[in-house]
Amino acid sequence: MRISRFGWVVLASGAMACSGGSGGLGMSCGGSAPVSAPIPATPSTSPHMSIGQLPIVDIDAVMTHTKKLSSDQFEGRAPGTRGEELSVRYLAEQFQAAGLKPGNADGSYF
Repeated sequence: MRISRFGWVVLASGAMACSGGSGGLGMSCGGSAPVSAPIPATPSTSPHMSIGQLPIVDIDAVMTHTKKLSSDQFEGRAPGTRGEELSVRYLAEQFQAAGLKPGNADGSYF
């Protein structure tokens, strides 16, 4: 399974917003998210994609990653803690599994 860059943004945002069963931005960290029909794309002169042109995100995969990152195993993910180290390692493993190449000059993802 490959997750688009947009999917990773959603994943990271959800992980930051979701903690302790209920997250910010009106997100619930349990159960299924409502699914809506895709919005038809309209022609645009903008160099940016319209919402209707964005790739479909696998909500179940996003929720699996969100629940994993917000679990007690990651100890709150605070900077300078073991939880941060575990979170960073998990994200790097997921980036590698998705086929993303490291972007830093030192060959790391971060």
